[in-house]
Amino acid sequence: MNFVRTPLERVNIKVVQEPLDGLIRNSESDLERYLNQVSLTNDKNEIIRITLLLIALRFAINSYRAVCFLLTDQEGHPKRKDEFVIVVPPIIRQLFDLWCSFIYILDDFANRVGEFQNSAWLGASEHMEKTKQRYGDLLDSPDMQTWFENMKDFVLTLEEGVPEDLVANPENIPYWPTPAKLWKKETKSQDFLKYIHDWPYDDISEEAHLQPGGLFMAGSLLLKDRATEEIRRQIETYTFHEYKARRFCLTIIPLLGIISEIEMFGNFNNKQQAVKVWSLIAAFSPDAKEVYEKRYQSAFE
Repeated sequence: MNFVRTPLERVNIKVVQEPLDGLIRNSESDLERYLNQVSLTNDKNEIIRITLLLIALRFAINSYRAVCFLLTDQEGHPKRKDEFVIVVPPIIRQLFDLWCSFIYILDDFANRVGEFQNSAWLGASEHMEKTKQRYGDLLDSPDMQTWFENMKDFVLTLEEGVPEDLVANPENIPYWPTPAKLWKKETKSQDFLKYIHDWPYDDISEEAHLQPGGLFMAGSLLLKDRATEEIRRQIETYTFHEYKARRFCLTIIPLLGIISEIEMFGNFNNKQQAVKVWSLIAAFSPDAKEVYEKRYQSAFE
């Protein structure tokens, strides 16, 4: 995958992708191995905690690979278009949501995983009840019965880690906060969470939510057929590539952040590899460089 960094310079993103893919493999296998070890014990709470880490990591990896597929210019897929890049901001926003929650949880892992599970149980329970109310007449159908039984099993699994008094009084369970609220909570990483919210999160949220500025910024790429020949040529030869480059970097940053948080938590001997990838992406992304210096440089020295 190649991106334009300046009108005359193209960047081969494989320089970052290949070592990042190796780091992804190592981080995932290390976490899987640790989860297998924990699973040999009867500590259900620890199993749930490590399972949450693996879910978060795999979600981030899946999102990154989806973005790679959408943005690549190497395979020449006949149905792939440059314009597809404007659907990437919602994916990036999800990754930043996950990253912020991840950081907050790991500041007080044992307690906050419990809070997260309580909120997950509440959301799943409410979803099941709303579905019953909306589609109650269809619950006798085999498909709905299967869905309902599976959903009930899922809710009961989550309920195992929820205190009995909260199961009896679910109104006392708070909904999980968004990044806009997380940074206001007292926590060891409060300053960094505020930094994330004030800088990339607000910008990418404007595009993800299609607020006026975000809609016009992304939507203008869909109007190149109505532009002058000179502007259309600029859009096709530079603007699309520059837009893709920054969104690609903004996808890598929270993925690499989540991997780095796992490494700081578990000490899986991937620090050197993580530093290498941070250094490579920082070489052409000031955003990545700043994040690394603010959060991970001192931890990995």
